[in-house]
Amino acid sequence: MSQTEGTIQFAYQLTHAEDVPMGVTQFANLAAWRSILFELQLLGQMATKYEGFAFGNISVRCQDAPGFIITASQTSGETQLHRNHLVHIKSCNLPRFWVDASGQEPPSSESLTHAMIYAADANIKCIFHAHNQVIWENRTQLNLPETAADVGYGSPQMAEAVRELMQSHPTRPLTFATAGHEDGLFACGQTPHDSGGLLVNYLAQARSRANGLSAQSFGP
Repeated sequence: MSQTEGTIQFAYQLTHAEDVPMGVTQFANLAAWRSILFELQLLGQMATKYEGFAFGNISVRCQDAPGFIITASQTSGETQLHRNHLVHIKSCNLPRFWVDASGQEPPSSESLTHAMIYAADANIKCIFHAHNQVIWENRTQLNLPETAADVGYGSPQMAEAVRELMQSHPTRPLTFATAGHEDGLFACGQTPHDSGGLLVNYLAQARSRANGLSAQSFGP
């Protein structure tokens, strides 16, 4: 069906499924990192930010099935990750801007962007999409690659821009910013530890830089 409400911009077919193809250990690892991102406010939901919409999403490539598993749309505000918050993206069609999924809730608005990252590099197994103002505002000083400012979130242009960025920046794991998607960041690697560790590291660097500049501005 075609979806226009909320933040989803693509058309999708959602087949109801009680669970997703994910083992217990893989889910536990993903849920642990998701709780860390939530506590650090790298994903979540706040009335004072982004018009109250939930922000951020996470995904992992399926181990024993085609496609990948991603958090459902507008579930990042939940305190804990539950299996019913996950959607199996079985296939995507970028020219049609179409997603074929199974689960209990609509797929993340960034599903096609995740799909392009996975398609660009078979070694990538985990992607975290976070939002953080201090990292985003210091992205140039942190030497983060970025998509162009005129490329909007969840759009065909974003998916294509990400594909090109992945090809031009072969370093893995990789974090990049989205200049046209306020505070937006993507971290991708082989494991949740790769992706989550990068975000935490850049958060520490950005906060250190911000604190140092603040101290220099105001003096002792």
